[in-house]
Amino acid sequence: GYCNLFDEEATGRFGPYRKQTDTAIQYKELVPAPRGPGFEKNLREQFARRKKQGFVYVELDNPDAYSVVDVLRAVRLAGEYGLKVIAKNPLLVEGDVTAYVAASHAVIVERGAGNPRDMEELRRKAGKPNMQIWFVSFGSGNSWAMSTYMAIRKGDYRNMFVTHSTRGEYGSSVDIP
Repeated sequence: GYCNLFDEEATGRFGPYRKQTDTAIQYKELVPAPRGPGFEKNLREQFARRKKQGFVYVELDNPDAYSVVDVLRAVRLAGEYGLKVIAKNPLLVEGDVTAYVAASHAVIVERGAGNPRDMEELRRKAGKPNMQIWFVSFGSGNSWAMSTYMAIRKGDYRNMFVTHSTRGEYGSSVDIP
């Protein structure tokens, strides 16, 4: 299930807020301040909804706007609801992300957020050498997807996969090759 560390609908219910990131501006979202009550309230509402819907795994979107300490707090909160986290773009998160990957069950890497060699090193450092890593792209990212697949093959990395959405941002999913 999808969960967002931002106030995705810009409701104003999860303040106080801090300055918007480029991503938040692009998607018209607000960024809850991690030390404010809205940060946790936003997550708890989403986790309760996903749990009720029967999800076991959740992706936490936009972790790169926060420090690893804040992201780990979100992972712990997900655990309180019996939810397992799929780390997203961990190499873009501020701080030593080893604990973030170690606390997660898989990793999603978008174009520009890491490569197979670095992800192999990170999952080994986190003590999870067999953790699944999913590289995802959309739109004009097909050539990146193909070169990422070739790097996986060349490095003989296990449990790494590549998909490309031919119909825009996550509008479809095509496995590469």
